[in-house]
Amino acid sequence: MSTLEQLKGDSKRRQFALTQQYAADNGLEIVDRFDDWGISAFRGRNAALGALKTFKSRVDAGEIARGSYLIVESMDRLSRDKVINALSLLTDIVSKGIVLVTLDDKQVYSEQTIGQESYRLIVALASMSRAHEESRRKSSLLGEAWGEKRRLARQDGVVATRKVPGWLVVSKEGLIEEIPHRVEVVREIFTLSRDGWGAFSICRRLNERREPVWSTRKHAVWRDSYIKKMLKSRTVLGEYQPHRIIHDESGERLRQPDGECIAGYYPAVVSKDLFQEANAAVEKRRVVGRGRKGVSYANLFSGLLRCSCGAGYRYLDKGKPPKGGKYLQCSVAYQKGACGVKAIRYELVELLLLSYIESLDVERVLGGERRNQRLADQRTLLANLVGERDELGAKINRVVGAISSGEGLATKTLMTELDRVEKEYERRIVGIGNAELEIAELTQIDPKKRRQVIDELLAKLQAKDAPEVDVTRRALVGELQRMLQKVVVKPNVRIAWEIADSDLGWKKTYSVKTMAGLEKLCRDLSFELVLVYQNGDTAAIDALDGPYFKSKGRLNFKNWNYLNDPD
Repeated sequence: MSTLEQLKGDSKRRQFALTQQYAADNGLEIVDRFDDWGISAFRGRNAALGALKTFKSRVDAGEIARGSYLIVESMDRLSRDKVINALSLLTDIVSKGIVLVTLDDKQVYSEQTIGQESYRLIVALASMSRAHEESRRKSSLLGEAWGEKRRLARQDGVVATRKVPGWLVVSKEGLIEEIPHRVEVVREIFTLSRDGWGAFSICRRLNERREPVWSTRKHAVWRDSYIKKMLKSRTVLGEYQPHRIIHDESGERLRQPDGECIAGYYPAVVSKDLFQEANAAVEKRRVVGRGRKGVSYANLFSGLLRCSCGAGYRYLDKGKPPKGGKYLQCSVAYQKGACGVKAIRYELVELLLLSYIESLDVERVLGGERRNQRLADQRTLLANLVGERDELGAKINRVVGAISSGEGLATKTLMTELDRVEKEYERRIVGIGNAELEIAELTQIDPKKRRQVIDELLAKLQAKDAPEVDVTRRALVGELQRMLQKVVVKPNVRIAWEIADSDLGWKKTYSVKTMAGLEKLCRDLSFELVLVYQNGDTAAIDALDGPYFKSKGRLNFKNWNYLNDPD
């Protein structure tokens, strides 16, 4: 059967009942059956990919003996391909000793019958020609019908299909309407992505709260592949991309974009700003901070930290204090490589950086001359990519038109050229998306708003019994990645007795009572952080003598209890 929908009718029962009757009338025993459900014989896909291919393979392997019968309802069940291909299929089967029976016209094709009564080939050719022409006509009519639907959708906004995204539904009146609760879930997913949540974490959040899945399949759950697809899909902005189907030489269906997207076809459920911010965050997580995070999002700097040797840092959780603790260590040093820097306590790095950010001039690091130059470069790049995309799109349409004029069957040369041009087109689409995200980030980020958001997040983290600490920490990660390219950790060795000699009031300065306490402080705080911002500026923070982190007394650990036990 060409489509799975035909299984709902009587075709399956009828075909098998006729086969059983023929076998009984002719003293044959049915030993196997081959079902091609939903695979069209029009372009030979059943012979190339379906159960008919399995049958032929078993004949070639000798598993089906010469003299066996292959019974089909009619010749068009065997093939509706072009006559020359269908005839070749028939003669190939018969030449291997198989007897082919078509029940509708009671024809028997075998080496013996064709040899004695050659007119049977003429009957077969007539059936093949009729089957192919009927399928070709239906295919042409169907293509024209879909072409008209696409034209009306583009010209008058008429709904082309009832198949719409999961947060929408087509009403009885033929209008596309929102499903309110699902729309809220879509906006939540984009907001979480903007605030630092990866697709895996978003899925876990939705599944843990038993958010209903938009599927009728049993035991369906939210999956990160669907979240990723949703975040990239411009349907949330109301855009619809029509497609059309062509076929390659093997009959394989190829789905091709048909013209530009139609704006306003769907209800827009996400603002353009949120869409761009969410995708910009996805892109940053792809470059830095990739991978699944713990429930509490323990490491705020995943992917951002670099050792002075150039390697990344590993986050190490050695269990509960006092024997354990959370540390950061150069990945090369961890593997006993050429770098010999010591591990440092994670809490100290976090407190140092967050203390610095409290008074950071956000407007300076997000703006400046370098930002303006980057913006100009990205706009020039975008204009060039759009021009190249349009040229490639026109070329794709010309190649597809050449393919369509030949009944949709492409020559090898045309298919090779189409594949090459499509890959170039996709590369331009990706480039355009990246350039748009970069421009949106450079033009839409309001430094005052970012300063306010950072202050609110820091206040939440320091608050006693702060709710949803993981949500706050993820959001803070997003803000850090908006501002920072990387953070380089450099060793900065300090010797306790030298500090004591140069500062007679060292006990008060560093809030320690003994030389042993000062030595421990030097061991813990003998490093500095070099912050490299998105605009290219840098800032160095000394862990021991810097103005933000000079003494243990200023760390205010009591206000950061979550650091000791983030679970």
